Amino acid sequence: MRYLSPEWFDAARAALAADPGLPAATQSIRLTLQQTVTGVPTEVEPGGEVAWRLVLDGGADPGARLERDPGPSDVRFTTTYAVATQIAQGELGAPTAFIRGDLRVGGDLTLLTTHHRALAAVHDVLAEVRKDTVT
Repeated sequence: MRYLSPEWFDAARAALAADPGLPAATQSIRLTLQQTVTGVPTEVEPGGEVAWRLVLDGGADPGARLERDPGPSDVRFTTTYAVATQIAQGELGAPTAFIRGDLRVGGDLTLLTTHHRALAAVHDVLAEVRKDTVT
């Protein structure tokens, strides 16, 4: 499925909702990450830009959710579609993209370290989605 397409969002949301361990892994964590992707192909997003958020809401079921709208966030990422797709497919790590200057980051970065276990749990849940993600 194509990255950031409605099918991709549906698959990611379904994976997050289906994982029974995610609420426990995110228990008592309130964190919102926002990603803005520029240069999105017009067949995916006519406006060429997509902003979405990953919300960890204190372990509330399903533990993590995706929202297709920008909004208040603790940490923000901005990158191009080409780089975001590589990250989404697991071909490029976000730290490497950041070091190369291909990923801009804002907000409270200490939260990424503080909540690395919960974020790793979300990452693991989305493994199947990553395998099926194409550009």
